[in-house]
Amino acid sequence: MRFNDLSVHRSSAATRFAWHAVAWRRRVVRTSSFFFTAIVATGLQAAENISVLGNKPQWHVLEHYQQTITHDEFAHLINDVYGNHGFAPDLIEIKDDTARILMNRAAQKFFILRFAGGTEERKLVPRLWRPAKSLPPAERNKPLSGLKIALDPGHLGGSWAKMEERWFQVGDSKPVQEGDLTLRVARLLAARLHDLGAKVSFVRSTDEPTTGKRPDDFRELARKILIRNGVPQPRADVLDSTDPEKEKTIRWQSEILFYRYSEIRRRRRW
Repeated sequence: MRFNDLSVHRSSAATRFAWHAVAWRRRVVRTSSFFFTAIVATGLQAAENISVLGNKPQWHVLEHYQQTITHDEFAHLINDVYGNHGFAPDLIEIKDDTARILMNRAAQKFFILRFAGGTEERKLVPRLWRPAKSLPPAERNKPLSGLKIALDPGHLGGSWAKMEERWFQVGDSKPVQEGDLTLRVARLLAARLHDLGAKVSFVRSTDEPTTGKRPDDFRELARKILIRNGVPQPRADVLDSTDPEKEKTIRWQSEILFYRYSEIRRRRRW
């Protein structure tokens, strides 16, 4: 997003956000989106952890979705929506009555999903949210009344911006730091949303990280990752910002683990 035209975009951004939020009130999100996200996110790795610092996939949660979707619905969503670029042939095998989903390739463990016999035989899916039709009608001058909106300004600002490489400076001018800009825009948007009736909360309200971890907490893990990826004796520190070998250093990898993994995962649990 361009930030040199903030004055022009302030009003339009809030208006567009409000319009989409009102539209959201009027439609029900299909539970299948959560279901397929769980399958694709966990199955693609086919391991005990989905990524660095990740938790073990909770496959038992999918038991709640047995016989909640038909064969044709599943096949369409897998092939045309969530995996339209293809996927490994052993990842998901679709049969007439079931789908066999790979849980762990090394151990050859699979999850068996049973399809509903037809649209009339589908079981009710568990809901973790209220459907749109259960919300009261929106007020004309407060179209977002009753809605709770969490704003998560991307990246980090302040002294962390340069580490995250979301920082640049022209001459002796004040550095431009993306994390500070996103926080400023979020505060402007929050005021507009509040005027429209929404209750607004911030996932990040300062330029400080939300995670309690810091790069030094990940140095040993960074070293192990580098060794596993073919760097038998990783260097400790980056020599300078233009160092072509910086990605093979413990410092660079530990910083990545800090702001790209630990910070993002902490915000997810907000």
